[in-house]
Amino acid sequence: MQRYPDGAHAAAAKALIERVRQEEASRALLQERELELRKAEEAKHQAEAKAEEAKRADDLALAREEARKAQEAVRKAEAERAAALEAADQARKAAEEAGKQAAMPKLDRARPTKPKSRGGVSRADRAYSNNTYRPCMGATTGCYQRAIANGHKPNWARAWCNRRPTC
Repeated sequence: MQRYPDGAHAAAAKALIERVRQEEASRALLQERELELRKAEEAKHQAEAKAEEAKRADDLALAREEARKAQEAVRKAEAERAAALEAADQARKAAEEAGKQAAMPKLDRARPTKPKSRGGVSRADRAYSNNTYRPCMGATTGCYQRAIANGHKPNWARAWCNRRPTC
């Protein structure tokens, strides 16, 4: 083309050269756009990673808050338990004190008491020795000891052996 700048093929060669330059320019522009796209994608991934990290941090903060609340509930329950144990200890001490007071004999009674009549027991004992005893006659001598020996509980034995004759 340099030899024949105005030759027959010069116009076609100039058009081809122009087309090659345009293709190179469009390739360069395309590469720049691809580079910008990669940078944008990288920035997007970084932003997503930061958002995920922020979400984890929020989740972690929520988990820490829940853990703190749980610890506070445990502390409160322990304090209530300690208070309940203290109250139970005080009640036990008061009961022991009351038991000691009740176990002490009262020496200053206002009036003397009569001894209990054993008439019902003696009647039941006579009937037992004559083989005419019936349970409606009340308890016989040694009732409580026999009831305990036969495996009954003290409360039951006390109630059974303190019954009044009904016949």
